[in-house]
Amino acid sequence: MSTPFSTVDAARSAADSAAPLDVSALARSTGTPAPARDWHPWRVVRRLWQLFATRPMALLGGLTAALLRAGLLVGVSIAIGKVVGGGPAAAWAAMAAATGLLAAAALGYFGQRMVIDAVQDGLTRLREQLVDRLLALPGDTVRQQGAERFVLAMTRDGELLNQMARAFFGGLLPGTVLVLLCMGGIAVMLPALTAPLLVALALLWLVRRRLSHRLAGQMALAHEAIDQLYEQLGGTVLRHELAVSHANELHEQQASRAKVAHTHALARGLARTQTWVTELDALVLGLALLGLVAWLALAGGPAVSGPSLASVLFLLLALRGALQGALRALQEMAQGVPALASIERLLAMQAAPAHHGRVPPTHWCVTLEGMSRQADPSSLIRDLDLALEPGRITVLTGANGAGKTTLLRLLLGLTEAGHGTLRVDGVPWAQIDRSAFRRGVGYLPQNPVLFAGSVYDNLAYAVADATPQAVQRMATAVGLGPRLAVWPEGLAARLGPGGSPLSGGERQRIALARVLLRRPRMLILDEPTNHLDDPGTQALMALLRQAPGKPVVLVITHDPGFIAQADQTLELVDGRLQARL
Repeated sequence: MSTPFSTVDAARSAADSAAPLDVSALARSTGTPAPARDWHPWRVVRRLWQLFATRPMALLGGLTAALLRAGLLVGVSIAIGKVVGGGPAAAWAAMAAATGLLAAAALGYFGQRMVIDAVQDGLTRLREQLVDRLLALPGDTVRQQGAERFVLAMTRDGELLNQMARAFFGGLLPGTVLVLLCMGGIAVMLPALTAPLLVALALLWLVRRRLSHRLAGQMALAHEAIDQLYEQLGGTVLRHELAVSHANELHEQQASRAKVAHTHALARGLARTQTWVTELDALVLGLALLGLVAWLALAGGPAVSGPSLASVLFLLLALRGALQGALRALQEMAQGVPALASIERLLAMQAAPAHHGRVPPTHWCVTLEGMSRQADPSSLIRDLDLALEPGRITVLTGANGAGKTTLLRLLLGLTEAGHGTLRVDGVPWAQIDRSAFRRGVGYLPQNPVLFAGSVYDNLAYAVADATPQAVQRMATAVGLGPRLAVWPEGLAARLGPGGSPLSGGERQRIALARVLLRRPRMLILDEPTNHLDDPGTQALMALLRQAPGKPVVLVITHDPGFIAQADQTLELVDGRLQARL
């Protein structure tokens, strides 16, 4: 069956169906950094523990390894002092220092490995919780929030939170332990160094604090610009045919170039500031180290003998590395705060009320009695009565915005009515087994949902007992045979997000075949003829008439040819149904 499809319609269909489902593009996009007021370290630490402590012993083991590693490094510093001091024990001290360094490296590796495994297990559980919460949410909530929010929370934000947890458990905690033990070792070996060292650390903290505000502002501007750049470039791709057909390429080029230049300027400034902050950290620490060494050299006396100086220098170097690691970990944690806030909001969303109905549908006589659905500022559905019977094709028509799609969602139990009752075989909806009901329903939305994967995957989705032969027969029955014949892979051909590169009619046929493969007892089709020509419409009517089991069929359409062949036609006017003769 041929499918006439205008250029503009094709562009609009591609935009409507592909853009919301491009999970990989969403996962690569950037987020907006949290303002400074959202950065509450203790609250963040508590939430990280709650979310990622699926294996608390592994996390505690990583911290214990960091503590032992720091103790070994203090012991190595003592051994190095004995090596510098010479004497008969110098050789043994050198061997002890080398052994201690090897043991410290091994402890560092195994400690980090325990942290990585524990955090990854925590991320696995977190994503499972996010999927469970998504599937438990009311349909209206998901529609209002939009697909992007949930996709980003489960993909990109999950990875950011993973990095944040690793920065805390594998970077900040071990770094803090090492800093404290190095400070303690230096204070024991050279007590006079304690005060100058604390002054140097306070100076570093003050400099870092002043720079962090500037860095946060630049990050906010750069991330906002990157979001706008993704929107501009993504829109350019989706508007390709529209731009070419309207000779508007120059405008698209100028808009994209301006957005690219603006974004790259901000990103360049951010990268320069980050580099400056890193080098400034190193400079301040290096100058502090140099000043301490000079102070020791000028102090003279036995307190700054060669062995003591060597031990202290080793601890100072270890202290410098630990401080830099802790500062990097803090920066990574701050960058993950928006992701933590996003995931917390999703987990806090109210799940749909639990339903305990246990009565499965049998005859599939579906009725609505006095049904109303309030929508500000007016009522879409008002005191509506409807009876649907097996074996009859009912057409529902009405003006745009009259509430037809809302009525379908009420029938499917995807949205709750303000008043009225839905009954199946005379049984109230509250007593019906909703899983059994929905397994018997075939629903074709106005914008078919296709996903990245093979044609077979899209056809056989939610049809557990589908065989390749049955899938092939159904694909041929809905008119996909010619298209599959030109693909060497056949049903194994891969589709992109939203079903690209298929036309609107081909996407409609795949979605229809998927619905019919379920052998449903009730068929609900929303504008199924939008992308079908007259032969395609006639073929659809024939498929519905021949559907096994004589299901209930409700179709929303304005197609005159389809309406003429329906068993009954109802029109939704001002929220009420009227028989259309």
